[in-house]
Amino acid sequence: MGFGDKLKDLRQQAQEKVSDNREKIQGAVDAASLAANEKTHGKYANKILKVNEKAGGALNNFSGADADASSADVDAEATAEPASNPEPVVDGAAGE
Repeated sequence: MGFGDKLKDLRQQAQEKVSDNREKIQGAVDAASLAANEKTHGKYANKILKVNEKAGGALNNFSGADADASSADVDAEATAEPASNPEPVVDGAAGE
């Protein structure tokens, strides 16, 4: 068994583990998104939602799941409106 075969075997094992634990992983991503949204008081809610969706897509892609089972059911709090009086953002100073 060559090095390439070992890598293919490891990838297969990783895909099986991700597929077996997909709900747990997505739950952790959702929890992290919610925590980030709470810490920023909704200021970056749209960006957090986009990252959550991309992470869900990557998870589905790697685990081989259907695209229909994506992270479309993200917590409503993660999609909350931005804070009513956010701090003004100066170009380049936001750290985005």
